[in-house]
Amino acid sequence: MTTLLAHADILFAPAVPAHPLEPLRGEEIAAAIGILRASGRIGDKARFVLVTLQEPPKDAVLAWTPGADVPREAAVQVLDNADGRAYEAVVSLTDNAIAR
Repeated sequence: MTTLLAHADILFAPAVPAHPLEPLRGEEIAAAIGILRASGRIGDKARFVLVTLQEPPKDAVLAWTPGADVPREAAVQVLDNADGRAYEAVVSLTDNAIAR
């Protein structure tokens, strides 16, 4: 069953990555940004400096088998131009939430 996720103006159907260390797809990057913006913690003047895969734990990678679901997280670095401060976050793409 395919689940559609919506955040802000972003709508996509998630796909199982070919490997747990596969780089984030454009849809996943957009979803991570959408989750942060929807949280209200990021201002309108924020710039997303880096959005990349937060690698899963090594034991999860070693236990992975093709076709198996693996939790996906994005590591995000944000620069808020309003106050000049930098922030880091980890966004769970699996749970559609800010993990930390």
